[in-house]
Amino acid sequence: MKWLYLSVLLLFSHTSIASVMNNNHLDSCFIQAGKRYLIAPELLKTIAQQESGLVATAINHNKNKSGKIISTDYGIMQINSVHIPELKKLGVIKNKDELLKKPCLNIHTGAWILARHFQR
Repeated sequence: MKWLYLSVLLLFSHTSIASVMNNNHLDSCFIQAGKRYLIAPELLKTIAQQESGLVATAINHNKNKSGKIISTDYGIMQINSVHIPELKKLGVIKNKDELLKKPCLNIHTGAWILARHFQR
């Protein structure tokens, strides 16, 4: 059911598949991550487009109703700060800055997180 929902979302997004997979230096990262985690690279790139506008250094703060920052999203795939402790423990990153400085790492991390959600 999740795949159906995401497929419909992808079909009706404002971004066509052709424009999603344009020839930029990150395409190989989306393709590699897609193969590794069995997720369509077009879906990964569409998520990145929606989440960060494909900006590798994007940072967004999530606030509660009173305006207090409760979490932060990092990089092209907007990896939420809730994942930082586990990523450090697993040796994926040493600090959150790596998610901003290494967009391919960020894409793979986002694909890994998404794949885990699909498995639930």
